[in-house]
Amino acid sequence: MMNQDDKLDLLCTLLLTDDRLLTESISNKISILEETIRENEKLSEKASLIIKEELEALALDIP
Repeated sequence: MMNQDDKLDLLCTLLLTDDRLLTESISNKISILEETIRENEKLSEKASLIIKEELEALALDIP
């Protein structure tokens, strides 16, 4: 037979499983967003350098 503490633990597990799954899902989505932002920042830096170089080259070619 289960004692009071065991019953409470079981109840908590049953009630909080959905919350735990939701929390994990949100955490994963935040991680994906953070990685996407980091990658976009890196890409933006590289693109900015390329655009700057191209504009400087274009400015030199204009009479």
